[in-house]
Amino acid sequence: MTKYLKLVVALFVVSSLFACAPKGAKMSGDGWPVMGFNNQRTSNSSFAGPVKNAIKWTRDTDSVLTAMVVGRNGILYTGSYDHNIYALTKDGEELWRYKTKGVVYSAPAISADGKTLYVGSADKRMYAINSVTGELKWDFKTDDVVNSSPVIGADGTIYFGSYDFRVYALNPDGTMKWKYLADGKVFSSPALGHDGTVYVGSNDGNLYSLDGQTGKLNWFFTTDDIIVSSPAVTKNGDIIIGSYDGTLYMVSKRGEKQWGASLGAAIESSPAVSDEKGVIFVGCDDNKLYSIWLSNGKIKGSFDAGDKVVSSPIISKKGHVYFG
Repeated sequence: MTKYLKLVVALFVVSSLFACAPKGAKMSGDGWPVMGFNNQRTSNSSFAGPVKNAIKWTRDTDSVLTAMVVGRNGILYTGSYDHNIYALTKDGEELWRYKTKGVVYSAPAISADGKTLYVGSADKRMYAINSVTGELKWDFKTDDVVNSSPVIGADGTIYFGSYDFRVYALNPDGTMKWKYLADGKVFSSPALGHDGTVYVGSNDGNLYSLDGQTGKLNWFFTTDDIIVSSPAVTKNGDIIIGSYDGTLYMVSKRGEKQWGASLGAAIESSPAVSDEKGVIFVGCDDNKLYSIWLSNGKIKGSFDAGDKVVSSPIISKKGHVYFG
């Protein structure tokens, strides 16, 4: 029997508790092209989100949908546990679907020209798909599951991790630029520094800093447990990352620990950063969404959601925080 789940445009909204009004990320055109909104994955949007919980539409799907990205034309792109990659209109109508051979946990990324969608699959591949027609352009095979969500550099390089312990950099034509071997599975999704440095966590408990052009290791920072959270990079170049050891860390671009905020349980959620107001938002397995001061890692406030907060929050132009 096929299990149907419903896609609903609805999220928790937390506003007055955290009271911040970020300036938002800058990008050409409209859209949300990559998980975390920008290459630094700050999840700090220049768009105003809804302030009422009225549902605009719902759509039945064949399985669980993963994180979405939005093209400049308003098209929604998402992966699914049913092995498909979907393109939906802003009204929820299906434009196309592309079938892979595994669960698609990876969130897609949209190329700068909007013509190509990059997304990983549990079938060990990274796919490049025509964003308009849904036709395959190329696929690149790794040696294990690709749950990491890709990020795209200024020169079009596609960066992502794999369960085969490697971080990959691919050229826009699908050829390999470089690969780096970590000491554990790479579930975490890479973020890029303002200079193109690649930052990514691993199940070996390390946060890695890699040269974006060569893949050479700059440094690694070790936590006390696995890292599935994806890093976010502040405007000063500091890296914010969560660990299963229950700590949210700020690490400098030189690999030095700035502070560690001890929360109540493992951190699977990826942080959202408001540089303007100096606040970080992150979910925790202790059922809470936390607001943390960027300057010193002190807890500013928290919101009890009643169950694990694994999803990653986003911050609207108006300062509302949305999460699942």
